[in-house]
Amino acid sequence: MTFWQLGNQYAADAAHAGRRVVRVNLDESSICLFYDPELGVIIKRPRDDQMPPPRFNVSRGVRRTNFTYVGFLTDDATLQRHLPHVIIGSGDGIFRARDFAAVCNCVCCVCCV
Repeated sequence: MTFWQLGNQYAADAAHAGRRVVRVNLDESSICLFYDPELGVIIKRPRDDQMPPPRFNVSRGVRRTNFTYVGFLTDDATLQRHLPHVIIGSGDGIFRARDFAAVCNCVCCVCCV
């Protein structure tokens, strides 16, 4: 039995018993700490302009640093506001302990220090 068949079976069983099915989805997104400004940016300059394109002096470690945003979504509006949003980062390169409280105050997330 495939996942969708099993989900349909559970929904049919719940409907037969007079219950409502609440679907919950976990959505995760990887977010880059530093985006290279050369990629996808168009700079309009005169043809005789000999200046090199703008560059940032950023280490390879920073360019490779990402954090993950995880959100739980549901089709039940009353339950949605209680579901967590989680930010996952590794090491001191993403969030310092002193800044983490400020991040938690800005977004609705589950904060574990």
